[in-house]
Amino acid sequence: MLAHIPQNHPAVTIWTQPRDTLRQLIDQGPTRIVLLLAALHGFVNMIDRVSSRDAGDLMAFLTMLLLCLVIGPVTGLVSLYLGAWLFRWVGRWLGGQGRTGDLRTALAWAGLPVIASLPLWGLLALLLGPALFTSTSTSETIAPWQTIVATLVGLVILVLSGWSVLLSVLGIAEAHRFSIWRAISTCLLPGVAAVVLLALIVIPVALIA
Repeated sequence: MLAHIPQNHPAVTIWTQPRDTLRQLIDQGPTRIVLLLAALHGFVNMIDRVSSRDAGDLMAFLTMLLLCLVIGPVTGLVSLYLGAWLFRWVGRWLGGQGRTGDLRTALAWAGLPVIASLPLWGLLALLLGPALFTSTSTSETIAPWQTIVATLVGLVILVLSGWSVLLSVLGIAEAHRFSIWRAISTCLLPGVAAVVLLALIVIPVALIA
C-alpha cells in the first residue's frame, strides 16, 4: 500500500522536507483529511494514556477498546480546534498572521508521526499482551528478548512523539509566518500563563488558611 504513495505526497515529504511541506499544505487550505488526521491522532493518544495509566487494572479490555475508539477521536478533534484557536490568538499577539484554518492544517499534519506509531502499539500488544495495559510485572510471563524488543519499540514511539512536537512548532511558525523562536513562545506562553494564574489563586488561599 505504501509503495503506491507518490514520493511527492505530503505524507512522504513531511519526513524529509517538513517546513516546505507544511507551507504547501497551509497554502492549500484545510481539507477533510485534517479531521481524519485529528481523529486518528486522538485514537493513538488514548491508547498511550490507557497504557501509561495502567487502565487495565480498573476496566475490562473491551471497555478500554471502546474508550479508545470513541473518546479518542473526539478528544483529538476537540484538541485540534481548541489548540488552533489558542495558538492563533497567542501567535497574533506575538505578531503572527495565521488564521485558525492554517493552524488546524499545521497541527493536524504535525500529528502524522504519532499516527505512524499505531502499528508499533500493535506490536507492543503482541509482545506484552495484557501487561501493556496493567501494572502486572512481566518478568515471570514475558521472555527477556520480548522485554528488550518492547523497550526498543517504546523508544521509537517516543522519538516519533518528539518529531510530532517539532512539526507542531514548525507548523505554527509557517502558519504565522514568523520565526521558530516565536513559535516556541506561542507554545509555551499558555502554559506559563496557566501556572501564573494558578499561583495567584493558590497562594492567597494558602496564606489565608
